[in-house]
Amino acid sequence: METHALDRKSSGVILFCWTARLLGFALLVSCALSIVSEGQIPTQPRTSSEKEGVKAFGPVLDRFSVDLKLIQTSELGAADEYNAGDVNLVLGRTTSAILDRIPAGDLPLATYVKRRVPAPVDTAQVFVSRSEADTRFTVLKELLSKLTSLPAFRLNMQVTTQPPKAAFDLVSAGGTHISTTTNDELTNVYRGEYDYTVSKQGYKSVHASIDLVDRAGTLLSCELLPENDPQAALPCTLK
Repeated sequence: METHALDRKSSGVILFCWTARLLGFALLVSCALSIVSEGQIPTQPRTSSEKEGVKAFGPVLDRFSVDLKLIQTSELGAADEYNAGDVNLVLGRTTSAILDRIPAGDLPLATYVKRRVPAPVDTAQVFVSRSEADTRFTVLKELLSKLTSLPAFRLNMQVTTQPPKAAFDLVSAGGTHISTTTNDELTNVYRGEYDYTVSKQGYKSVHASIDLVDRAGTLLSCELLPENDPQAALPCTLK
């Protein structure tokens, strides 16, 4: 008897979904949330052993995937068009959800995300081509996939130079500034994009950038060249 009751309840939800399809994307989103509450779209429990990226951004990726399926079936016009407002609704909501899940102090990662999220589509026209919208959706999905793969929001990074006792400055795109003297370990460095400078009297200074989201590794190794060396300064290597 319980199974029959669940079937009747699920059927009612599905019937509502088809009705909502005729009324537009916004109601389809409500429909999706109803289905989730009824258990029709199973979600895997997050375990404490999972990467921080999965725990933080996994639910955002799940919701984004649902939104994509809904928008792909909600349009009643031409098959190669989306409603521009619906596209921007998905882009804006997903971007906000990503930024909301980044720790408040992690300006490097927030800046990294803001530089890569796609811009909204032009709403001067009611509809936008699917190819234009799908390009933005692909960029956003790839960004989310990258964020879910993060093992942690922070890392400890060893900085070594040959010779040692060089000044090392690390500055993020968001303005975070860390200084130390090599060889040393930097602890609790937020992931993101940084510019760094390595300097030591009598040696050529190294100026380069490092991406602690796309690149794996916790050892930054630098080989300094004497000032009279004809070769240009070499960037450090992340291992």
